[in-house]
Amino acid sequence: MTNKHTCFFLVIIMILECVLIGCSSPNDIPQTYTVVIGQLVHGNIIAIPTTALAGTEITLIVNPVNGYRLKAGTLKYNATTLIDETTKKFVLPASNVIVTAEFEIIPQEIYTVVIGTLTNANGSTIIANPTYGVEGTEITLIINSADSYRLKAKTLKYNETILIDESTKKFTLPASNVSITAEFEIKPIHAISIGSLNHGTISTNPTNGIEGTTINLTIIPDDCYQLKRGTLRYIDESDHLISGTSFQMPDNDVIINAEFEPVIANLFVNGSNIAQNIGDDIDRSLSNIFSWLKSNAQDGDEYTIKMIGSQSIVPTNLTGFNNADNITITIMGISDSTDETMWPTIQLNGDYTLFTVGDYSWISNKKNIHLILDGKLLLKGTSDTSGYLIRVNSTGTLNLSGSVKITSNTFENITSTKTCGGVYVYEGIFNMNGGSISGNTTATASYSSEGAYGGGVYVNNGTFNMSGGSVSGNTVTAAFYNEAFGGGVYVTSGNFNMTGGTISGNQVTTNTSGSIDYYRDHNGGGVYIADGIFTKTGGVIYGSNGGNDSNNIMYYNNVMNARGAAIYFDTSHRRETTVTEYQNLSYNGSSFIGQWSD
Repeated sequence: MTNKHTCFFLVIIMILECVLIGCSSPNDIPQTYTVVIGQLVHGNIIAIPTTALAGTEITLIVNPVNGYRLKAGTLKYNATTLIDETTKKFVLPASNVIVTAEFEIIPQEIYTVVIGTLTNANGSTIIANPTYGVEGTEITLIINSADSYRLKAKTLKYNETILIDESTKKFTLPASNVSITAEFEIKPIHAISIGSLNHGTISTNPTNGIEGTTINLTIIPDDCYQLKRGTLRYIDESDHLISGTSFQMPDNDVIINAEFEPVIANLFVNGSNIAQNIGDDIDRSLSNIFSWLKSNAQDGDEYTIKMIGSQSIVPTNLTGFNNADNITITIMGISDSTDETMWPTIQLNGDYTLFTVGDYSWISNKKNIHLILDGKLLLKGTSDTSGYLIRVNSTGTLNLSGSVKITSNTFENITSTKTCGGVYVYEGIFNMNGGSISGNTTATASYSSEGAYGGGVYVNNGTFNMSGGSVSGNTVTAAFYNEAFGGGVYVTSGNFNMTGGTISGNQVTTNTSGSIDYYRDHNGGGVYIADGIFTKTGGVIYGSNGGNDSNNIMYYNNVMNARGAAIYFDTSHRRETTVTEYQNLSYNGSSFIGQWSD
């Protein structure tokens, strides 16, 4: 090759290099372009990079807000050039660009929930709520089992394979239609047993049951016990407190447990124990019970108060219970002891009368009240009560039975009121079938226009029927110049019918030394009949022959000068004077058969 040819080729090569790699000069600078994101709604777009040379690949990150998506055919730059929506990439042209796009709500597909095959349903049903929805919707199932049937464990499913939570009975709807299936089975009958109980019983109705059965409890505490709050429970796999007297049978055998605790008194209405329903006091009290009776007593009802404890109560008026008429109240002492100091005791707290039974005759709309005292029970007054222990008014009746003892009361008269140590029967009726009235005293402290009358019983226009029990150890004592009559029983303008029982060991005496006042007598150690009718067909009234403590004692300054150790009839009654003119004469049995009246 000649030199001419060589030079030609070198020129060609230089031209090609200039074309391919460019020819530069110190004044040439590379051109860059920007990527700007236009205004968007419901989403944003990020460009990477945002500044580059022409020909650079730009990547877009598209972020719709929740529930939206990029609308097809709207991802562009410079409003006309579409950008690949799959790769979201484009090559930067030799110009600045603006990227724009539109977002749209994602249309949600609706899926349905249907109830498929329910095996052994026998009327059982399943309801889905809702019955359709988009993916992610919470579906709640309502299981309606037929009587005596239940859902079989681990059979509640959708699309036959996916277990549904049987406790919540809820699931989340997938991106597909679903079919609910389940199996049902007969509920097993579970046993009910009663645990070890003391002082009470519990029975159930029914005595066994399937799950969901209402079990009703009959709770019967022993006399003067009550169900202890918070102890009535049933135990299956865990311990459950029973509220009220019923519970729903669980899907297990159960044992019922409870505790009973003693209370002072229980109230029975027409034979049913309702003590659990009286207020919220755990320790029942006579005051609570009488307050309840005042508001709730009904005509003709019979109320029994059984006591094992002792109480001190204020004077109580047994009448006007909810304006109820003809109601009967029995107070019964419950004790296993033969020692009377251990018996339930009602102690008077305050002055005057422990119980006033019935209304006075002059009260309009008067009410009939019947008080029965029974069992092993003590009624006690105080050493200075200033009142009778029990008063029986015209619409009242008092029945004394069992081993009840009315005792330890002293009525000291400091006014002109006639006194009585035990039971004052004013126009009412007192039936003594048992028990005792003993250790009571009625007295005058100083001269009074009235004296002391009836150490045990004072009958004033009322009726005293004695068929059993005893009136003994009572005392009538008067200050000098005061009358003292009827150490055991005093009757004026009333009726005393004695068919049994014993009157003994009562006293009429004085608490002042001095000479006998023949104008102020101290008569009737056992019984004093001032007026009215005395009928005796049984029982014993003892007299005295020298002060034997078992007899009715009449003495004045330790000298037996008074009259009627056993019984005294007022001298104004002609037929009685032949009986009472003998001092310290002892009469018993048939000696007073018959009737005496003026």
